[in-house]
Amino acid sequence: MGEWDKYIYNESSLALYNLGLRHFPVELCEKVDLTNIRLISNKLSDLPPEFSKFKNVIWLDISNNEFEMIPPSMCNLTSLKSLWAKNNKLKTVPFVFAKLLNLRALFLYSNDLEEIPEGVLEARELEYLDLAYNKINEIPPAIVNFRNMTALDIHGNNLTVIPDEFCQLTNLQKLSLRKNQISYLPVDLGRCLQNLSYLDVSQNRLVELPGSICELQCLESLFANKNELRNLPFMMGWRSLPSLRVLEVNYNNLTELSEGIFMLQHLRALYAKHNKLKKLPAYADRKSTGLQRLVLCDNKLVSIPDIICDFVNLQELQLDRNLIETLPGGFGENFQRLQLLSLDNNKLNVLPESICQMSRLQTLFINNNALRILPRSIGKLKRLQTLDMSCNQLTSLPASFCALSNLVDLKMQGNKIEYLPADLFDELIRLKLLDVNCETVETDVVETIERDVDLNHTGDEVGCGATAVAM
Repeated sequence: MGEWDKYIYNESSLALYNLGLRHFPVELCEKVDLTNIRLISNKLSDLPPEFSKFKNVIWLDISNNEFEMIPPSMCNLTSLKSLWAKNNKLKTVPFVFAKLLNLRALFLYSNDLEEIPEGVLEARELEYLDLAYNKINEIPPAIVNFRNMTALDIHGNNLTVIPDEFCQLTNLQKLSLRKNQISYLPVDLGRCLQNLSYLDVSQNRLVELPGSICELQCLESLFANKNELRNLPFMMGWRSLPSLRVLEVNYNNLTELSEGIFMLQHLRALYAKHNKLKKLPAYADRKSTGLQRLVLCDNKLVSIPDIICDFVNLQELQLDRNLIETLPGGFGENFQRLQLLSLDNNKLNVLPESICQMSRLQTLFINNNALRILPRSIGKLKRLQTLDMSCNQLTSLPASFCALSNLVDLKMQGNKIEYLPADLFDELIRLKLLDVNCETVETDVVETIERDVDLNHTGDEVGCGATAVAM
């Protein structure tokens, strides 16, 4: 048995991981039947000419090494289908690289490429190309060579413009342009890339998205976070984006959402936090009630339209850090699947009784409002585990409060509660953390309940920003 034979598996796979190799063992080049070679996390900067003997290799991984260019011997691996060369120091790829006619997937993530090498552009049969985290500042017209490309990841570069030729990549299904400096997208992007199902243009300088994006019939996920978007294209219900399931437009400058956004029949998650939204669309198609996650925190919403109450499949609703003063009548009646509701940091002075009908609610944040009383039927929230009602103007708790038998985390500091009956917590057997303002709660009650729970209290008033102490 040779020195290197122990690194060969199933007679066809060679794995030389993290061995500190500076040179590839030439004697291994006689193992011409190898089909899978992994040389990950070494100190290789070149490969010997004999490496070209591996005519049967279909998978090669040289990631996490010190290659500055693709070795010429690698360009003779005519059976190669997948090449991983992530986290190296590649500055170029030779033109002869195009001889790898069977190559379908190429991963050049995190190298030192300042342009898309000609050798890559001539690899016309590529279907998957990862160029993320290089120093590429433009996409050349020769990008049209990639007619068979289905997935292109070029995020984390220095791109400022996407050329119109890009629209000729009609087989693209997944495209990531995230974390560049792009200020606009081609006008016909949506009209041409009809097979696109995933698009990420987050962390750029986009002021708007092209209207044609609404014509992407197969698009399921659209991410446009952290741009400078002022508005979204008008979405005409089922005629637009019929397959869209996830839309993220967090951290932009949006003042309103498209009127048709709640008519997207397959939309399941909408994230639009940290914008400047002042109002929400007031209309939704009754068939478009499949929305499961709606995240609108950190905006300037004053009210919530009644139509929100019809989203019967909601599991998560985040409306915290807005300017909301009242909730629609019947809010909560139809939220039989809701598990998380955050209404904290608004201007609410009352919660409707209907909020107590959310039978699956597990987490409720209503802290930092102006609440004076809690709903009488709050004890109906049998599955509630986390309740933060701190920093309000509460003076008492309803009698049904003791029915919240699944409560684990309760925060109530920063209120004006003067009396907590000791037996109120007899049923709260799961309570592990209780945060109260002990200046106003009677001392004998504190002494009673702190024997069973981790009580965060001091002799002074607890501030609304206080952090609770976990067990």
